[in-house]
Parts: sequence; C-alpha cells; structure tokens
Amino acid sequence: MTTPAGQIATSPVFGSRAVSPGAARFISGGEAMPRKPGEQYATKRRKYKERRYNASRPARHGFYATPEWRRLRDWYRGRHPLCEECQRQGRVRAAELVHHKVEISQGGEPLDVGNLESLCKSCHSRVHGFNQG
Repeated sequence: MTTPAGQIATSPVFGSRAVSPGAARFISGGEAMPRKPGEQYATKRRKYKERRYNASRPARHGFYATPEWRRLRDWYRGRHPLCEECQRQGRVRAAELVHHKVEISQGGEPLDVGNLESLCKSCHSRVHGFNQG
C-alpha cells in the first residue's frame, strides 16, 4: 500500500505486534468503525427486516432454523449444486435453495432425502406460484 507522498504505508503497531488494517478498525476504543458511509445503518436495517420477516412466519417454519435441517440442507446442496428443475429443462443454473417436493404441511417427511430437490430461486418461485400476478 502506498501513501499519497509515495512512501510505503505500514500496518499500525500496537504493543509488540503489527495489526492488519482490517483489524485496526476494532481497536479504537473497542468499538468498530464503519468501513463505508451508511454501513451501520444498512446493518441495523437488514437485521430489523429479518426480525420482522421471521416474526411474521408461522411457527411451523421454525424447523428450518434447526441444526438438523441446516446440516441436511448443506449436505444435499453439496451433492446437488445445480438446479434440478433447470437440468430437466436442459438449462444449467446453480441451486440456491433445497425444496421439499411434498410440503411438510401436506405430510412430507422433513428430513427424508428422497423428498428434497435443489432449486434456483426462480424455479422455487414457480413451484410455489409466487409472482404470478
């Protein structure tokens, strides 16, 4: 990294060790400094929206926050990284979600690998009928 005067910039030294520029932002008074204007506002806004969204979801959706589901979902997406619906139609797209073929509310097994498929967001929306005015 070079300073405007052409000198080599060094990492700040605290005590006897050098600290990376990214870590130095946490040392000033123990409070993190924002990396860019509006970062703190954006973070607070995102967390607020997530809380509001999660509060509006039915209690049955709590299953998706369990460690068992998250492990299975990650494992399945690792085995099936492409959207299975797109593949059936001759397209290649990365999967973004793991979908239950038979909904849990309709009697589908939540942790049955045979009841899962990897989908991209547009195929998942199409399956559930979202955004079809």
